[in-house]
Amino acid sequence: MLVSELNSAYFVYNPAGDPGLQLFQEQRFEALRRITDFSTAPAGFLEYYTRMPKGSAYDSIHALALSITDTADHAPIDKIIAIRNFFTAADSTGNPTFRYSDNPGIPGIPGANRLSHFLFESKKGYCAYYAGATLFLLRSLGIPSRIATGFLTVDRSNKNPGWYWFYEDQAHAWVQAWF
Repeated sequence: MLVSELNSAYFVYNPAGDPGLQLFQEQRFEALRRITDFSTAPAGFLEYYTRMPKGSAYDSIHALALSITDTADHAPIDKIIAIRNFFTAADSTGNPTFRYSDNPGIPGIPGANRLSHFLFESKKGYCAYYAGATLFLLRSLGIPSRIATGFLTVDRSNKNPGWYWFYEDQAHAWVQAWF
């Protein structure tokens, strides 16, 4: 977990049971809990990064976001954690409610229909599906956010140290929330 000096971005990940990382992550969450709203952000910035399309499909996404976060504390970070937990939850048999799949049946970053299909029906997809769903859930709650994409860099070049080869299986998408 790193705190960038460039833009004060917090990188949050699953500490996988490591007590030291869990403590550090909770300390970061406590710092973020001091932020209770985005009233100091420029209006144009907020309008751009919370923009949501209109329509019944997006209304159902907003209703889902409200139900996911109905027991979360007021702070945006607690709503973000509730949404993360929604995607990582297990059903009554202990199986994941949502499943990662490289072949979810509907390609691309989800539009409203694909997004609804992912959230309410299939509950399987790859990183772009999770990122798109998280983006719209957050924005529907007024939390400024955006999708980022990139690659995991692994130096696979023995002949040319420092050269990185990128393969499709190294691509990733995630959501960034602004604080």
